[in-house]
Amino acid sequence: MNTMEDPAHWDTLTASLDACLPSLEQHVELSWKFLVTEQVVIDKEHGHQFLLDAWRRDSDNQASLTREFGMPPPGGSQALRIAQEITAASLRGPRAEEKDPWAAKARERFTAWLRGNL
Repeated sequence: MNTMEDPAHWDTLTASLDACLPSLEQHVELSWKFLVTEQVVIDKEHGHQFLLDAWRRDSDNQASLTREFGMPPPGGSQALRIAQEITAASLRGPRAEEKDPWAAKARERFTAWLRGNL
């Protein structure tokens, strides 16, 4: 059973998280700054730590479910699950709802962001 949502319907927050996730642990502060600059999250003190903690909780849960039951966690992609945590914490920014199917724009912008900020 595949529980992932259709990336063709991603909003900018989910797409931007999907673009950041592969390098999140290594570049968490830059990833948070990217999300703030893109206006998909509202900046707060220690926001990067909130993001890292959400990613770690989700990654741990994902590993546990895969190990114990041989299945991914319910609730869609990791990017969507973390976006839901950001929403629950009232940190969605003004551009979070814009559409970015398959994260095409977000991946391009995040790659350029990293190149310019490393």
